[in-house]
Amino acid sequence: MGIEAGVTTICVLTGETSREMIEESNFKPDIILNKATDLLKFLK
Repeated sequence: MGIEAGVTTICVLTGETSREMIEESNFKPDIILNKATDLLKFLK
């Protein structure tokens, strides 16, 4: 939805999505993080 809206997208790999799934998808997030705590570090 974010990609369609033209906003920056972040995917946190917490078990629902894998890097392989992203690579196979037509939709690619702008940023891929391995865990939720990485998001906090990224935002600082």
